[in-house]
Amino acid sequence: MVLIPPGEFLMGTNDRERDKWIEQAKAKNPDARTLMLRMEGPQHFVKITKPFWLSKYEFKTGQFRRFVESSGYKTDAETDGIGGA
Repeated sequence: MVLIPPGEFLMGTNDRERDKWIEQAKAKNPDARTLMLRMEGPQHFVKITKPFWLSKYEFKTGQFRRFVESSGYKTDAETDGIGGA
């Protein structure tokens, strides 16, 4: 796990860069789905007000599901009575 400290950063890609990536994807594959690239904008500032822990390694939903099933783990959303709201 890695501690992410409070701070601010610029998130997303500016329109010009995003459009360039989309054109490059289409040039390589005319049928390329570019929805994820289109979701890279608009660029905006994000402020993290409290530190939090983040996994250093990527894992897939199926891997997390197996962990939950084998350990009985419950997320905060499942235990706080509020859910994902």
